[in-house]
Amino acid sequence: MEVSGPLELQNFRALGFRVFWNFRALLRTLELQKKASIECTSKGFKRSLLLQIEGVSILSFYPDWMHCKSLGLGKHLLGSCLYVLVHYILPGELDVNLGLIWADIEHFYAELNSSDRYGLMRQTMFTTKSQPKLKGKAAEIKCLGPVMVKVWQKHMNPNLKVHQKILVVLQGS
Repeated sequence: MEVSGPLELQNFRALGFRVFWNFRALLRTLELQKKASIECTSKGFKRSLLLQIEGVSILSFYPDWMHCKSLGLGKHLLGSCLYVLVHYILPGELDVNLGLIWADIEHFYAELNSSDRYGLMRQTMFTTKSQPKLKGKAAEIKCLGPVMVKVWQKHMNPNLKVHQKILVVLQGS
């Protein structure tokens, strides 16, 4: 029995398997990767140790969608919105206002079926010396975004342009 092709295909064919794989596209990709690697090396770029492993390329890395979002913006935006709601928009005392906002947050968490929720909310979680910045884990901040849109829509004054602009930013984040 005569077999031809790469060693892996030869082994499969020798065992009696019919193989329909076409490795031409993969070979072209490997050629391009090698060419890019040589070009980068010639320009003085240092190559990562991970990328020196045979068969590993930048395409081997799976994106981490949680850490692609800028949480710095989310922390400042959500913290500022909570601060404005508790200190300026709602008419009651700070603790009463925070209790109302927290009740709304819990209601909208349930309505939107949010997975990663804050367990509680204290004023110290979004009030700092310099500027409001919400404390919390990345997943908690991410899941609070859509909830805050609903909370802001409930308490905002739709006749004020600044409140409308804040709503647009919340919807876009």
